[in-house]
Amino acid sequence: MDCTLYNDVNKPLPVAPVSYTGSDRLKTWAKRHTGLLALLGLLLLSLMVVLVR
Repeated sequence: MDCTLYNDVNKPLPVAPVSYTGSDRLKTWAKRHTGLLALLGLLLLSLMVVLVR
């Protein structure tokens, strides 16, 4: 049986590259701040209604 917690000190550990693009960061920010985006959308919508009248 192999122990899954054992790491051979003679072998380097694999490192997964982490690279986020600008669109990935924007998507995660938008997911975190959906309430703020909804509030800003309502504010812009109401401002447009006032300016049209």
